Amino acid sequence: MPGIPSRLSGLIDTWPLHQTIRDVSWVVPAVQTVHILSIAVVFSSAVIIALRTANISAIEWSPARWGHRLNWWVGISLVLLLLTGLVLIVGEPERELLSPIFQLKMVLVVIAATLSWVLATRLQRLAPDVAVGLPDRSLAILLVLIWMAIIAAGRWIAYYGG
Repeated sequence: MPGIPSRLSGLIDTWPLHQTIRDVSWVVPAVQTVHILSIAVVFSSAVIIALRTANISAIEWSPARWGHRLNWWVGISLVLLLLTGLVLIVGEPERELLSPIFQLKMVLVVIAATLSWVLATRLQRLAPDVAVGLPDRSLAILLVLIWMAIIAAGRWIAYYGG
């Protein structure tokens, strides 16, 4: 009996949208471009917050102010990542859904999104003149590492069929 990813992949293969995405030559490269630019915004924001929490750079603003400045960009980018990711899945469901690397990437995305929310909430509660503690600095660095793993997994999906 096939698993859920295999059944879902087979179902998506029957959709007219699947065929359109596969047949129109510019759709996948255009969507991938938006996907990559969106991940760049999220990753850059994570790096800025990590550098700020470690007092290495961007110290002219509090972590809460940086969070406030970046949250809108990150939110929009996460929505774009979701939408473009769905288009890519519909275009090549078997390559995405059946790949263990893709499945790992999705687990990491959920973890990163959850930890990002936790960190943002914690930093918003800090007074501007209070130093960021080791747990929050460690979490910020961990988030950068997780986003790096997500980016690497995204590239490996293309080369590892599983």
